[in-house]
Amino acid sequence: PPRKPRLGVTQHKAKTTWKQLYAKHACRFCCELGDFATRKSGMVKNCAVQYLVCSSCAKEPHAQQVLIEEGLMVDLFSLD
Repeated sequence: PPRKPRLGVTQHKAKTTWKQLYAKHACRFCCELGDFATRKSGMVKNCAVQYLVCSSCAKEPHAQQVLIEEGLMVDLFSLD
């Protein structure tokens, strides 16, 4: 008989998990791998990450305008 998947993970659930993982680390504007976290303006280190942006999109005027309108800033302080 065929084996059951481990821990109840089905093939569909595994695909969904990978999509969620990719979406979590993708740039909001171009869907490439995000480099920088965006956080609410103010206390940068204590705020949760809203989403990620890549370095090329962080330089784009349109992306900067969207970040300003949403009250977000690119977190460069957390980079080590």
